[in-house]
Amino acid sequence: MPFQFTCPYCFKKTLVDDAIAGESGPCASCGKTITVPEPPARLPHATEPVDHPPLKVRSVRVRRRVLAWSVQAVGLIAAVTVVFGLSSYLLWPTFQGLKARRDRVASFNNLQRIAEALNAYAIQHGSYPPPVVSDASGKPLYSWRVLILEQLGESHLASKFRRDLAWDAPENASILSQCPSVFMCPTFNRMQVAASANYALITGTNTLFPSGGPLSPGQVTDGRDRTLLVVEVDTAGGEWSQPWDIDVAKLNTKIGFGGINAIGGNHVGGAAIAFADGTPGWLPEALSPALLRGLISPAGGEPIDPVEFQQK
Repeated sequence: MPFQFTCPYCFKKTLVDDAIAGESGPCASCGKTITVPEPPARLPHATEPVDHPPLKVRSVRVRRRVLAWSVQAVGLIAAVTVVFGLSSYLLWPTFQGLKARRDRVASFNNLQRIAEALNAYAIQHGSYPPPVVSDASGKPLYSWRVLILEQLGESHLASKFRRDLAWDAPENASILSQCPSVFMCPTFNRMQVAASANYALITGTNTLFPSGGPLSPGQVTDGRDRTLLVVEVDTAGGEWSQPWDIDVAKLNTKIGFGGINAIGGNHVGGAAIAFADGTPGWLPEALSPALLRGLISPAGGEPIDPVEFQQK
């Protein structure tokens, strides 16, 4: 195979055949005697540099590094998860306490608004609203909650309610789902009880709402700051516009027991209420039946210290 030869004297490059390698003769350019060398050896195939490891070795090292990083990442995630879980476990009672306090405060606010609306109605009409509005034949139509909608700032909803029809008539049933939030206790899942109310009056003999008709604020001789006006209940009552309340003759005197004709059931340790002066308060679950009836009575003359029932 021809290869390129350079004359060592004149440096003339000449293409010679490898068949004459080792023979001597005059240079075709300068005439001096030269010997044709052996053809250069062919270069070996390209190989990896000696200082580089084979591809398989490098792949193994890369996989090991990735595995090490993965183990470190998993370990870090596990450590963070353990710390977060432990922190949540240790702080859970605090979270629960904060939520319970928040729910109580929200209920106090609702009760205060309702009590203020009831008193505003009493100023305008001379007495508190009747617990139940009935038609000429005595058929119950709807509750006092409908009557105080305007005092609660719900004029738009009040204008949509047909007061000549019952609460469950088609024209009124269509707005049941628009229950004002002020009638709802914050502890309940409203997807399940969207139209239920959680605040009620106590009606009957020796209450602000006897069978002969509701009293006026001026008829509360025991002191408005120590006479119950509206109380918190669970969802055992009914829809917000439906006529229902607590019948004192059937009252369950166990605070927080829950169910029909019982006060509370939404908070641990007691129940939220509002007095006739509009002040929210708290009835402890250990409250005696006698003291409870004294708080319900507007003119019984019972010795009651309102400080004992301040909101907590």
